[in-house]
Amino acid sequence: MGYCFWLFLAQTFFGALLTTQAETETRLEMYAAEEMKAIQDFMQFQDAEGKSNEQKWLAIHPHLKPFSPQKPWEWHGITWKKEDDFLRVQNLNWSDADFDGTLDLRQFSALEELWIFTDPWEWETILPRKKGNLRVLLPEKSCLKRFICCGIGISELNLENQRVLENLQCMENPLKELDLTQTPNLRHLACENCPIQVKFAPQNQIELLSISGDSWTFEQICALKNLKSIRWKTTKTLPDNFIKHVSKCEGLSFRKISNSNLDFSQNRELYTLDLEDLPHPETLDLRNSTEMSDLSLKNCPKLRKILLPHVFRPTRENYYDLPCFSFRDIAPEVIEFSDGTSISYEEFQKLQLAASPEEGVGFM
Repeated sequence: MGYCFWLFLAQTFFGALLTTQAETETRLEMYAAEEMKAIQDFMQFQDAEGKSNEQKWLAIHPHLKPFSPQKPWEWHGITWKKEDDFLRVQNLNWSDADFDGTLDLRQFSALEELWIFTDPWEWETILPRKKGNLRVLLPEKSCLKRFICCGIGISELNLENQRVLENLQCMENPLKELDLTQTPNLRHLACENCPIQVKFAPQNQIELLSISGDSWTFEQICALKNLKSIRWKTTKTLPDNFIKHVSKCEGLSFRKISNSNLDFSQNRELYTLDLEDLPHPETLDLRNSTEMSDLSLKNCPKLRKILLPHVFRPTRENYYDLPCFSFRDIAPEVIEFSDGTSISYEEFQKLQLAASPEEGVGFM
């Protein structure tokens, strides 16, 4: 009786083991072999110090599992999608990435979103030692819609065949050129702090633009007819025709610009305005921006007068309809309203405090 019991137990155990192994092999066959190999090759690539991408990845994320070739369903940051009877990579998301080598995604026909980036607070430590050590080859038959690659050290980016790409964020990379002539559906472009020359096409539909540097021309930006929001760090003086061009924008953000006066009186649809480190402006005219939700002014030492819609005079009745005012390192003499009335900045601050339902809480 005891012998039969142990024989039965052994048969059950090894039978289950063989079944599990067969199921695993069958399951592996469902995954696109060329995509698995591309990811494995990339993760095993070693830098000059002999450290593989996988080793560096696990050092940053010690709680994650290794990229086992037998268990692709456990690979962190990867979402698989069934296509043509195979499971293919649909989304790839690797944050805090400190990678080297070439990530070859040319055969990834189902890839829709690609996130490989480092967090902004790591850019100062990672970027100085990463100068073109990483290459990313995008899908040839592409359905890629979103590509986020901020602060990973890429020095070139080929966007050929990326005709459905809608969102490209490549900030903080040593890119020198960016050809957007084959990205007709691009809506969001962010390439701040890149020493870059950008080539647009007439069909570009960019709505959100985030850039920096003086190499950009006003003609380039004014050629973008669908622009709704722009963020630009530049020492240039914005000409009147440029300000007129952005008068339909809902969001504006400028750093370092050299204008002595900023007339946004035609920006009736403006929703957010962010101005920082402006050494020269003395007047800011927002008299018709009644839709504004956020107004941020920081380090504008010569700003003396701000013109606002009269409905922005703080009272208890309109408290919840007022924009979020964030003023730092400014000292205007007067706040003037569109109805012709005016008050001192000190009085404006007192009204903010008095309007707040909570005692001592204002909009500063």
